[in-house]
Formats: sequence, C-alpha cells, structure tokens
Amino acid sequence: MNKQLKTICALFLFFALLLSLGVPAFADSPEGTANTVSASEMENTEPAGDYADDRVMVVIDQETSRLFRTYDTADFAGLSCAGVTDLTLPVRNQMLETLDQVQALYEANTDGADAAAAALLSDVNWDAYRQVLCLKLDDPAEGDVHTAIQALQQRTDVVYAGPDYFL
Repeated sequence: MNKQLKTICALFLFFALLLSLGVPAFADSPEGTANTVSASEMENTEPAGDYADDRVMVVIDQETSRLFRTYDTADFAGLSCAGVTDLTLPVRNQMLETLDQVQALYEANTDGADAAAAALLSDVNWDAYRQVLCLKLDDPAEGDVHTAIQALQQRTDVVYAGPDYFL
C-alpha cells in the first residue's frame, strides 16, 4: 500500500511538473512588455467601479491551493470576517475524486493501472487550479473593503485580493 501511495504521489507530481513547464508567469502586452503593477501601486489604489461593500475576492497561490485546504473565518482573523465561501469547491471536489479513483486503481493492482491513472489525471487541468474564496466582512462600515484588500495582499499565499465587482 505504501509503495502504491508513493507511486500515486509521484505520478501526480510528475504531471503537475509537466503541466507547469512552459507556462508564462505573466501575460505580455501587445507591445511585448509585461503587464505589471508594483505592489506599492496596488496597495495605494482605491478600488474603482461598483462593488459590494461587504465582500472581498481572494485567489490563493498554486502551491497552497494544491493542499486542498478548507478555509474558515479563523484563517482571516484580522479581517473581521463573517464567512468564507470557496467558489472553487466543485472543482476541488472533482480533483479529489480523481485522486481517489487513481488510488483505487493502484489498490486494485489491475493490469493497465498506469495507463488508466494517466488518463484520469490528464482529464484535469492541475496547473490552472487556484482556490478562489469570497470573504464576507462582518460590518461594511467597520470592515472596509480597501483595508481588507491591503491586509490580504501582505499574505504570501494570496496572489490576488480585490473587491467583488457587480456585473
């Protein structure tokens, strides 16, 4: 069993590495220069547009997302957070189900398990997965969206924090 679990983990890491090769870290503009905004520009910019005054959208980095954590208000204690909704929960559940299926293939010790596992793993875009959370702030008057965004941008596991814009 232990050897099979190691094999599953090795396959997962192999496919994750394979998918991550050649993926650009940022998009290029038409002129060929990077579309970047400095951290200080982001921190000092008030969100523009029409957005909810009690919600903040958060994208968790790839490495942390792959841990498939379940977040709650305690994870954002300094923000006066009333609730956390994982907007990527259906995708997360599909990914975990795929890993369970791969593990079952190896536990069954059937012929062709490697090919079947590879096929299952290739059906999921592992590289693109990032957890997206919606944080509901306790009190819009006290839980200022801009202040919450600034605090979240200081976290190493957050790649994006911004307002929940109305469409």
